[in-house]
Amino acid sequence: MTDHPTGKPTISDVARRAGVSTSLVSFVLNGRAGVAGETRARIQSAIAELGYIPNPVRRHKPQPKRTLALVLGHLSHPLSTPLVRDLQHESHRHGYSTIILLADDRIGLENTLDTLGQQRCEGIFVWLDPINLQLAHLAASRGLPVVRLHQDSGFDLGLPVMSHQPQDLVRWDYESAIYRATSQLLEIGHRRIGILTSGPPAHIRPGRIDAYRQAFHDHGITVAEQLIVQGDVTAPVGFALTAQLLDLPEPPTALIAAAALLTVGALHAITAAGLRVPEDLSVIGMGNPEAYGFGGHKLTVIPQHTEELARTAVDLMIRRIKDGPNVARRQILIDIDIEAGESVAPPRLIAAPILG
Repeated sequence: MTDHPTGKPTISDVARRAGVSTSLVSFVLNGRAGVAGETRARIQSAIAELGYIPNPVRRHKPQPKRTLALVLGHLSHPLSTPLVRDLQHESHRHGYSTIILLADDRIGLENTLDTLGQQRCEGIFVWLDPINLQLAHLAASRGLPVVRLHQDSGFDLGLPVMSHQPQDLVRWDYESAIYRATSQLLEIGHRRIGILTSGPPAHIRPGRIDAYRQAFHDHGITVAEQLIVQGDVTAPVGFALTAQLLDLPEPPTALIAAAALLTVGALHAITAAGLRVPEDLSVIGMGNPEAYGFGGHKLTVIPQHTEELARTAVDLMIRRIKDGPNVARRQILIDIDIEAGESVAPPRLIAAPILG
């Protein structure tokens, strides 16, 4: 609902949706300091959800002339809010304001780009989702600098690049992290290691499974194919996939959940099965270690810290704006150190039956 007779969202609608005052919304729109990061992210999310476009005639102060955009596919991903906060902070350090948009194929990608043009946007960050990838290609075809975030190798889905404008990429090096996580479990005696990852289609994130397989190969151990399971990246799917593995005649002694929401579901499934971590099952998850708990213990995780991702992405964008399209596409991988917790232990030995 809006309070404007034309049905167009107003600043009051944004304030109501975000649960703040209109003055705080005005502060954010004007790029002013003094608004807490979480509050600023909530206001930006409300602006994106409502499709609010400020009327420059009614603004008390003109918008900053230098603007970057972050295009999200949805707001439900657990990294969306911290990414918005950190990207705004880093952009502000370079003299840019940041607007948040939700790519929606119902209103058309051309309309989304037209909105960016109205905001005099100098470049866009594109986060996840195939629809956002289509938007990235379309933006590049218009000559707009693009930095893609958090997209694994193989994420192009066969879409052609429709211009000579390079699309830079910054992401965490998941492949190396998965390789190290698998190797760590193998080296303490685990042989039946389950892995949960996204797909099908498998070509979206093939590198994570390839890294898992490579670790087994390098240790001279055969992979049990039934321990590789894939599905949509949601907590319910993580629960179902983990339950599937635990129901095997020979269930895994260790589990790698290669996505944050899959980790959430896996931990719930392990609890529902009455298993103890790490006594019955070792677990390495992905995401923020503070977000998980099992009996007050800390989970071993492949962390996803958005501060470095945002800092690297903004630096990459500034370089691209300065260099223009004549410099080749840049790809930066951010190394991830596994954060040790209390969820990994050697496999429990099962006594062999006494014969005779």
